Amino acid sequence: MTLPCRRCTSAARRSITRRPWAQLGLPDLVVKDDGRNPTASFKDRASALVLLKAQEQRAAVVTTASTGNAGAALAGLAASIGQPTVIFAPKTAPPGKVAQLLTYGATVLLVDGNYDAAFELCLAASKEFGWYCRNTGYNPYTVEGKKTAAYEICEQLRWQAPDAIFVSVGDGNIITGLHRGLRDLLALGWIDKLPRLMAVQASGSSAI
Repeated sequence: MTLPCRRCTSAARRSITRRPWAQLGLPDLVVKDDGRNPTASFKDRASALVLLKAQEQRAAVVTTASTGNAGAALAGLAASIGQPTVIFAPKTAPPGKVAQLLTYGATVLLVDGNYDAAFELCLAASKEFGWYCRNTGYNPYTVEGKKTAAYEICEQLRWQAPDAIFVSVGDGNIITGLHRGLRDLLALGWIDKLPRLMAVQASGSSAI
């Protein structure tokens, strides 16, 4: 098996944690902690790539619909490069999340209605004003950004693919990205098997 000649950063190495799970009958369990990302969210991965593509297109404004984490990831990373953002959020979004968006300097538009209403309004505004839209399920680069977690997991395990990866799912964007990333590594010969992907979702939000 041919391995890449690169080293993971110390921060990346710290983001994968082995704990004594033997008391639970899971001695080989490893946890990937994406709370160590810049805005403490897995959504940073997608937002980083979306912002890159937006800058390639010289977008004046990048926008998204969000109830919290996706908007915070976009606003936080955009603030670091001086990119204006507009975030559409339902009025029912947690006040703390809205405050986080404002702290990062985003323009926040609170929408009467649920996330779906915010999503549709965001799409309409993007088309009307020429804004670059990050919306998950609309922008294809969000999936590509989430592939990076698969790369990191296997790199941090010294290119020994795990037997299974348990993934929280909403609309399936994360688990799709992980699967694509693992397929890339298998095709390159950097791992010798595809892990099983186990989707986990809340019973009250069982979209899949």
